[in-house]
Amino acid sequence: QEDLYILLNYAVLCATNEFQVGRGYGDPDDKDFKCVNSPPGEANLSVASNHVGNRFDCCAATLEMPFKDTTKTAEAKKGWSPERAQAFGGSMVSSFATMLPHLRGEINAEGKKMLAEARAFTGAAGTDWFTENNK
Repeated sequence: QEDLYILLNYAVLCATNEFQVGRGYGDPDDKDFKCVNSPPGEANLSVASNHVGNRFDCCAATLEMPFKDTTKTAEAKKGWSPERAQAFGGSMVSSFATMLPHLRGEINAEGKKMLAEARAFTGAAGTDWFTENNK
């Protein structure tokens, strides 16, 4: 599941600049705050994505739309808009399509190459939860 989650993050990061990882709940003014995932087997199963991933042994994630704006692509005058939300939704669909060959069974050779790229990319960016927890 962890590899699939990394692939999903990478697919979305490649599809749109509107996606951000590594910032979770906490003080939005704290620039050093980072999202921290639970260690394997210790997730809070009252959180829907954790429960679904655990129950169905699948890649599950929570996508929360920004109501103020994103940190990377903020538009001070316009803010988050219906047009940006629609474009972001389209990016999510194309990202899921990228994931389809890898969702059940072994990750194929193409997926393993993509996973290596994902680990390298998110490591270089220093924004992904995986990088923050595995330095």
